[in-house]
Amino acid sequence: MRFELGLLASDGVTVFTDISIIDSLTLRVKTAQTSDDALMAKTLASSELNQSLTQNNWANGGDQHAAFEFTNSESNLIAAGASATQFWLHAFYTTTDSPAREVTIYSGPITFYPPRIPLGV
Repeated sequence: MRFELGLLASDGVTVFTDISIIDSLTLRVKTAQTSDDALMAKTLASSELNQSLTQNNWANGGDQHAAFEFTNSESNLIAAGASATQFWLHAFYTTTDSPAREVTIYSGPITFYPPRIPLGV
């Protein structure tokens, strides 16, 4: 499973081209909004972020600021026989300020569906 993130201005369209204030970017999948458990979690250091994302590359789907990769075993969260399971996705960055701040860029529900098996297999 792969999550690709682009950091956008409040208009939801304009790509941030200067992300130098970001020390790290974290993505977590939790059971619920108020839970502290992280069923899936990854943190990328600023050196792992794409510092040169352009508006055109983002708009064309060709690039992103961050890509979070999870293995099948890390993302296998759906109970056997379930058609879908809802979780809570929380993405935030930690700033380079002193003291550092955590800034939420997305927090909301996400639904996982079981993998599809291609016909004829």
